[in-house]
Amino acid sequence: MSKKFLICTICCFLKLTSSISQGDSTTVKSYPFLFFDTYNKAYNMRLVNQNFLSIHNYLWDHKPEGTVPRLIFVFGHLFGMVYTHEAGHQNVLLSEGIGSYITPTWNTSGLAIVGGVMDNTLINLRDRNLPAYIRLHTGGLEADYGIIRKIKVDIALNNHNVIDLGPEYSTRIGASIFYLSSSTFKLYSIPESQDQLNNDIVGHDIWGYIKHINRPDAPFHRYIQFEELTANERAQLNRIAISSLFNLLGPGKVKFSVGGSKISLGGSYLLTPFGDMFEQSIFIKKNNLKLQTDFRMYQNKYYQSFGFGVSLFDKKISNNLNINLAANYWSQPSEFSFLTKQFKSGGSIDVLGKWMPKFTEGKFSIDGALHAKTKGFEPEEPFLSDGIYFRLGLTFYQKFKK
Repeated sequence: MSKKFLICTICCFLKLTSSISQGDSTTVKSYPFLFFDTYNKAYNMRLVNQNFLSIHNYLWDHKPEGTVPRLIFVFGHLFGMVYTHEAGHQNVLLSEGIGSYITPTWNTSGLAIVGGVMDNTLINLRDRNLPAYIRLHTGGLEADYGIIRKIKVDIALNNHNVIDLGPEYSTRIGASIFYLSSSTFKLYSIPESQDQLNNDIVGHDIWGYIKHINRPDAPFHRYIQFEELTANERAQLNRIAISSLFNLLGPGKVKFSVGGSKISLGGSYLLTPFGDMFEQSIFIKKNNLKLQTDFRMYQNKYYQSFGFGVSLFDKKISNNLNINLAANYWSQPSEFSFLTKQFKSGGSIDVLGKWMPKFTEGKFSIDGALHAKTKGFEPEEPFLSDGIYFRLGLTFYQKFKK
């Protein structure tokens, strides 16, 4: 992310927020942006997801008047959905040191692609790092999951509703469920071009995922067709389609109060490099306490294991400093194998500080985060290996009249 873009973004948001935040205001909305991440300075899934969502939310909060501006917003939103999904695939390539590009429009087959990669490069990735190659197929859905999860937190803990957050939540969930469900039958067939650089890296994400996770030694080609899948693999497709409905469980649908605490539930389903994952989230809000607990079930072909996580949001340390804390534990298949009986424990911690200097007058905070993890799969984290990483960003705040 260039310095010019960073400076321009800061100036634009300070100007816009200062021009509208006058008067008796009762609601404060935040727009967090990431500008630096040590494990991939130029790009990563979390950065693209967070920045897209903040831009989308800001534009929705300041709804354009007139037919043409509204049409521009709609097309921009649809383009952003496609771009962030494809960027999720690209993130896996870049974390493996493989260059590629996203076609920002649609190719001759009518589909957005991540291209610029030769077959031999993909074969080498499959043979030396099968979990990363499997994740290459599911990276787009992982990006969708990351955005949906952020929105669910806003709904449950920041007093937003679906209308407040615009079309992103409903369309993203609907698109993910449709994509997984439509994979159970042959809806369309994608021809593979002779020009390898103009082919998508994986073709049909789900058919490719199913075949390669079950038969990694099968002869290589990118655009797996429905007819190639075995009866057992098609049965697995059916189970994935049914499981995807778990994503419909949102905090706005299941909520109740206990002892003055507002409690709501959320559910998520995600394909992983070793199989899949179910996540049940419980959101608790009481006065200034914002707490999220996650219970997860990981499974490969035959076996299940469990994990959990706890996240604390917006804990006030001083007048100028808030922190977010998160800790996760997991037991995942050894070496991310689809067939193994062996599972290995691991975990991560994340500390995010939001410092709001007095000179900012409450308009923005300077954000810094430390993330440490053992070997294991975490959504939006580029690497499956262990590591310690840093993030820097800014959060802009704006007050709205009730």
